[in-house]
Amino acid sequence: MPSNDLIVVIDSGTTNSRVRLVQDGTMIGGASEQIGVVETTKTGSNVPLKQGIRRAFEAVLREHRISFQDIHYALGFGMITSELGVLEIPHLIAPVGIQELARSMVRLEGGSHFLPLPVHFIRGVKNRVPSYSQLQSLPSMDFMRGEETQVMGLVTLYKPSLPTLIVILSSHTKLISIDAEGYIQGSVTTLSGQLFAAICRETFVASAVREEPGDPGPAGFFDPAIVEEGYRIVTTSGLTRALLMPRFMHILMKTHWYERRLFLESLLAGEDMRALQDIINLEFPNPTSIYLVGLPLRCAVYRYLMETHQIFKGPAIEITEPEAIERLGVIGALEIFKRRNSDLI
Repeated sequence: MPSNDLIVVIDSGTTNSRVRLVQDGTMIGGASEQIGVVETTKTGSNVPLKQGIRRAFEAVLREHRISFQDIHYALGFGMITSELGVLEIPHLIAPVGIQELARSMVRLEGGSHFLPLPVHFIRGVKNRVPSYSQLQSLPSMDFMRGEETQVMGLVTLYKPSLPTLIVILSSHTKLISIDAEGYIQGSVTTLSGQLFAAICRETFVASAVREEPGDPGPAGFFDPAIVEEGYRIVTTSGLTRALLMPRFMHILMKTHWYERRLFLESLLAGEDMRALQDIINLEFPNPTSIYLVGLPLRCAVYRYLMETHQIFKGPAIEITEPEAIERLGVIGALEIFKRRNSDLI
């Protein structure tokens, strides 16, 4: 392979880090490590994170029998640029387009605990807020690290009708407003993804929603009645009360684990519908299209609630295939770097 065709793209987030090898805009390999900035919060050091990313990088090199000298350049985005990551870089202030992301990239030379070649980092984006010193401004505050790159990849690949609302359902739920010119106007974030993981790992509700041996459930199971009831209960009884109800369904009713899990998903999605009101309050552009990015079941629940309750009008498109989701970040990083200033090379 010609060395100038090979690029490494690093996406390091809250709990996972991914290193992808790209040739001529196509992913040809990669490796992942189950380590993200959460590890930094546990240890107080970013060295384990750096070492994890390097392990993934070296695994890619071994798989393709290449050396780091064969890599033309590396691009990094995500929580890797936070105070818990590899290099803290201040956010850009919205509105932000692809040209602003390109001009503001930061280059880090290779180091002993990180990669042996320079990495160009993409900045995150934060909302424009009148005052960051006033508690009254808190509802207007938000930021992203990594989703700005996915957004640019989505706009490049899918060419959505603008303005659009992009809803990324991962460790967080992030609602991102894109205006008619393709600029990120801002975002609204909830903790629902991490809350779902914590409930399924650390509470007694976990036993109610865990897959039962010998019962994988029907493929693509979705019951609108369960989703609707979950939405009704969380909006009337509140989330902390509603979260007990999958256990009631388990102990006091005859239900299947996949019904209870759908109910739990519906509770968190219903709670997130309240966050959509902040999109309206922040006076972001009214979207003409909506994109949902995440796991199929979660996207289906959000799409049902948004369409059934007419929270936003316009077609809702789901992006659920893992390769398609991963491609958003890779293509976004490549497109941003193409528009870099010449002095970044």
